[in-house]
Amino acid sequence: MKHRLKVFTPKFSGEFRLPRRLGRLLVGWFKGFTAVMVQGKLPLLSLLAYLLGRAPLVPEVYPFGMALMTTILKVRGPLAGFIVLFFASHGMAARLSTSTVHYWSLIGVITCAAALLPNFRKPRIGFNSVFAIIAVLAVPPLLLTVPWLVPEFITWLPALAAIWALGNLLAPIAELESRRLAAPLDHQQLTAAALVLIGAFLGLTDLYLGTVHLQELFGCVVLMIAAQIGGLAAAVVGGMLLGFFTALTSGNLMLVGIYGVFGLLCGIGNQHQKLGISFAFVIANLLLPFFLRDTEALYNRWTLSAAALMIFFLIPLRLLRRLARAIPNTEEQRHNQELTHKRLREMLNQRLDDFARVFEELSTTFNQIPHRPALPDRSYDDYVLSLARKACGDCTGFQTCWETRFHQTYWDMVELLAIAEKNSRIQFSDLPDEVAKYCMQPYQLTTSINAVMEMLRLETFWQRLLQESHEVVTNQLEGLSQIMRSFASQMELEVEFDEEWEVRLRAALARGRIPVESLRVIRTPGGKPEIHVRMEHCGGVQACREKVAEMVSQILGQEYSVWTRECNDILPRARCQFVLLPERAYNVQIETARAAKDGSFISGDSHSQVWLRDGKLAIVLSDGMGYGPRAALESTATIAMLKQLMQAGFDREFAVRTVNSILLLRSTDETFATVDLAIADLYTGELEFIKIGAAPSFIVRGSGIDVVRSNTLPIGILNTVEMEPQVSSWRHGDILLMMTDGVMNGYSGLNEEWLRRVIHRAPQRDLKTILNLILEEAQAMNGGEIKDDMTVIGVLLRKRTGVDDVIEESAVNEIPVYDRRLA
Repeated sequence: MKHRLKVFTPKFSGEFRLPRRLGRLLVGWFKGFTAVMVQGKLPLLSLLAYLLGRAPLVPEVYPFGMALMTTILKVRGPLAGFIVLFFASHGMAARLSTSTVHYWSLIGVITCAAALLPNFRKPRIGFNSVFAIIAVLAVPPLLLTVPWLVPEFITWLPALAAIWALGNLLAPIAELESRRLAAPLDHQQLTAAALVLIGAFLGLTDLYLGTVHLQELFGCVVLMIAAQIGGLAAAVVGGMLLGFFTALTSGNLMLVGIYGVFGLLCGIGNQHQKLGISFAFVIANLLLPFFLRDTEALYNRWTLSAAALMIFFLIPLRLLRRLARAIPNTEEQRHNQELTHKRLREMLNQRLDDFARVFEELSTTFNQIPHRPALPDRSYDDYVLSLARKACGDCTGFQTCWETRFHQTYWDMVELLAIAEKNSRIQFSDLPDEVAKYCMQPYQLTTSINAVMEMLRLETFWQRLLQESHEVVTNQLEGLSQIMRSFASQMELEVEFDEEWEVRLRAALARGRIPVESLRVIRTPGGKPEIHVRMEHCGGVQACREKVAEMVSQILGQEYSVWTRECNDILPRARCQFVLLPERAYNVQIETARAAKDGSFISGDSHSQVWLRDGKLAIVLSDGMGYGPRAALESTATIAMLKQLMQAGFDREFAVRTVNSILLLRSTDETFATVDLAIADLYTGELEFIKIGAAPSFIVRGSGIDVVRSNTLPIGILNTVEMEPQVSSWRHGDILLMMTDGVMNGYSGLNEEWLRRVIHRAPQRDLKTILNLILEEAQAMNGGEIKDDMTVIGVLLRKRTGVDDVIEESAVNEIPVYDRRLA
């Protein structure tokens, strides 16, 4: 017999809904608690909260745990905040005396109430605002009304103030939640992390694992980590701080010396990484008998050190390196920055190389496209048939000519087309006798032949034009590919920023009430330290020279001056950017005289000067092909491109080759220009020449004249440019003369003796007079005529003797020019 079991399921009425809701609420809180504990790293935070709760700021004041709670409330919400508060309270209860527990309980309630305000997470209203309102508005009236509360507030207010201060200092910890460990910490985050370490260290007071004091164990591990990460300086400072705080909690001042020696030796062992630091730590422990006479205390110390060494060895080296990359100014962080910059350069080079490959592939694709030859490949059959349809299609004799006498008529038409091609046109008199005899429409025949030949010429013209365009585009794409690859090869600049100098200069300028928007100190291999400054427009009072340069010179102990300056005086964004470089040893005076052909207002010669970033001055002179506007266009374009490339920091030879490639690409016509480039180092007096098809230059010295020549073709003619850089020395009082071939052609006998006579005629070797005399002599040798554009540039080198010799850049953006024209 089967028995059926009935299960009774009651139907709850309304009075059972509250327990069910409460159950669901408890389940939800449990799930939330589990999620927060597992995903939110709360086990570690709970341990940290317990230690910080035990950490005293001063005796009987324990604000670290409450401050951490306010920070966690901002980031993780109320549940995480209450968990942290729970463990922090247990840590405080373990250290507080019975008489002060109720005070800290009330302080915890006040802190939680302030932290849980609805607008706590908004920047406008928060814990700072609540604390200020209570301190200013509520406390004074309450103390005046209830005098017996004064002793209580004397106890509470320092605690609240400490919580407020530490809460603000620990606030940057919230930013560490969503960041990578390897990203560098800023100063606020570094301060917050240091406070957490100090709080955890103080919280380990009086905690032992057997005979091992956990506080000193933690301190020794941190000391070896500091030696691994920061080197000797960090280890020494860490050792002194460890000894100070340990002595503060234990009362044993000898620990300051012990841990100072530990830090010094561990810092010295940093060169050999973990092994060296561990060996140094062992050596430091072997020195302990000089400090400790108690055998038991000595053995306990060695046990502690052995445990610290084991923990230090168990820490992965990869984790230590990641931690080192997060701390500013460490060797690992600098190395990581260098690697990052190197990767960025490689990425940039790769992108440029990819662009070059794109243009190269396009050029290859154009070459692979089949194209018609310059002359049409259509046979004469097509034109003869077209001629038969046009001229003979409606003729009554079509059957006789194109059927009965087909072969004769065909070759007659071929002969007529050949005559028309030779003479461009055909007339009735050009018809052969046989054709004139039998043809019934001779006028229509000649007209049709001329029309067919015109069509043939048009087709030939367009096919040639298409082929030329095809070749031009192919060459231009290939040239752009080569230029891109050249750019990639030049992007190897090693730049280092000197942060120490930047901090010093910013602080000094701030003390001098000089508002600076940005300041960078850049060092390049083999170059001078460059100080880049951006500030508000000074209104023309030369603040960059009178104030900034003077203050920088005083701080760095070396004379600095403005090298380049770019000012924008358009409101409301009136700004100045300038570069300061160490004061140069030489200054230059630059003058120019020129005369255009036949007294024209347009000269085919162009010139300019470029203040380079490495403290050098480049003077460039170019002579365009021929004369007039076309020559001026070529020389001006050459100068402009050279100037931009050199100012951008590219090598001089690379800049000349790039300009040559661009001139070849921009036109299929024959265009060229000469380049006469002189680069003067105003620190050493060295002078470098690059001449591309240019006339000779002369260096006038006190004892003679040196000639600088080069036998090379102008740029814009060949795909490759032959360059023969020449280096010469420059001394005080020397004059550099650069001129175009118009002057040389005007006086073919131009040589050292001729120049010496001209210079002797100039009073006191006046530079402007020398240039004018050279042009007058060249013009006189041509019978008073100016047969070609003539330009002469003179540069006088002078040793710097004072501030008055400093060149005003605003006055030399363009070289002074003296035009001479025919009367």
